[in-house]
Amino acid sequence: MNWCSRAEEFREKRTRRLNSSLTSHLLVSMSQLTASSAESDTSISLRRWRQRDRPILAYGLMLLAAVSLVLNYFIKFPTLPDEAAVSFRLYRDKRLPLEIETNDARKLAWYFEASAVPFPAEILDPAAYTLQGGRVHRVLNRRTSWTAYQGPENSQFVLQAYRGGIEELPAATEIRWKGGRSFHIYLRQGTTIVFWQEKDLCWALISDVDPEEAIRLAHASAS
Repeated sequence: MNWCSRAEEFREKRTRRLNSSLTSHLLVSMSQLTASSAESDTSISLRRWRQRDRPILAYGLMLLAAVSLVLNYFIKFPTLPDEAAVSFRLYRDKRLPLEIETNDARKLAWYFEASAVPFPAEILDPAAYTLQGGRVHRVLNRRTSWTAYQGPENSQFVLQAYRGGIEELPAATEIRWKGGRSFHIYLRQGTTIVFWQEKDLCWALISDVDPEEAIRLAHASAS
């Protein structure tokens, strides 16, 4: 009986080990099958995305580029010539007052010196142009000195000076040269703006007279 019992017990242990081994192999196989299926699903999903969504992404990028071009065309960012012309028209229409009204050049020079802004070293011909006064004016992010004159037939002129470089300006309508110096000419809705460089100062003559007269006066004003 003892021998039969041991034999029976041995068979039960071996059966349990076999069942355990079969179960382990079955679980591993199922796990590998699941992983393979998941990889297959992922691969199929990627292929479907490439086939379906990649063209949509390309169209989206093309649309974004088109919108950017349209915005750049219709929405104009202000420039120094644009702002100078707008400010001049406001002054001409008496909507931008002078901070100091005087025909005394020395008094105006003291005012600008106290305000720490550049002042024109040469003023317009007093026989033809009457000094009206000036103001410290901000054009975009620049503090500028504005010197206002009245010319023949009530024509208006402004000399503007600020610390900066001519290379910061946008493309000019025309560039003329005189005395080895370039004059950058801009035409904005009946207003002529002529920029030139003197050392570290950028100068501009602004007026609504005939462009050739404004250019001639800018040439004469440059030292």
